[in-house]
Formats: sequence, structure tokens, C-alpha cells
Amino acid sequence: MKSIVYVPGIAHGFFKEDSIEVYAYRYLKAIDSTEENSGKRYVLSSSKMKYGSRDEYISDVATIAEINPDGNKTDVCKIYQLEYSDLLTKLNDKKNIFVKLIFTFYFLIANIFTFIKILVNNKKKNSFSQSLQYIYVGFIFFIVCMGGIFIIPSLILIRAC
Repeated sequence: MKSIVYVPGIAHGFFKEDSIEVYAYRYLKAIDSTEENSGKRYVLSSSKMKYGSRDEYISDVATIAEINPDGNKTDVCKIYQLEYSDLLTKLNDKKNIFVKLIFTFYFLIANIFTFIKILVNNKKKNSFSQSLQYIYVGFIFFIVCMGGIFIIPSLILIRAC
């Protein structure tokens, strides 16, 4: 039996509806169209699964099963959905906003030479638009960091009063 980990958001540009059920249905249709024996049918079922050391995470599971002409049902594939957003941001959510801003500002200062290098190297056709996008994101991070740095003195004045 195959096991697939589905990461939502990866195929967002290609498919409007981005869910495990839609992906599993497309996969089921692909298996069904490549199967030579027409007596077999494929069915899709969904369930929820808890995992983690204390069952703190919940994942959607889609199961594709094959039904033989004699009625025997065997699982062909299980597709597990990985919700990565909570896993990626869990440690960062507990930090103070000013600590986050200082780390972001440090990242920008440490990568200033990378920004300049991307602007200077325009040898490919699409590199100019990509470099502008990179500079645009860097500029937005810079504005956010500067806003956070300028807020610090005002907070000190508020606490002093």
C-alpha cells in the first residue's frame, strides 16, 4: 500500500480547489484510467487521524480502496494531509514582537549584499522581474523593521509617564 503526504498550498497555482479530497479524487481517477482490468472499482473514503506524542495534532486522511469483482476490498493508497503552518510558526508565536523585529532587521542587514548582487546580475530574461520582486519584499521587511524600531522610544516614553 502506498502512503502519500499531501502538503496543501503547493498546487495552489494550478488548481482552484486545494484540498486533500480534490487531490485524492484526481489520484483515484488517474489510477482508474491506467488500470487495465475493468472489473475493479475504486472508492474514496475520508477520516481524521490524531498524531503526536500527546495526540495534539489532527490530520485528514483519504483512503483509496480497490474493490474486486468478487467484493473484496483492499486499501491501495492512504493520503495524509500535513498542516505545516502551525508547526512552522509555533516557536515564533511565543516571542515578543520586538524580538521578532530585531531578528528581521538583522536578517535584512546581513543580506544587504545579496540584495545588491541580485540587482547587479541581470543576465537572464526573467531575472530583472525576479530581482524587483526580491527587492520589493526586502523593502517591505525594511519598512516593517523601521516602524518597529521607531515604536520602541515611544513605548519607553509611555512607560515613563
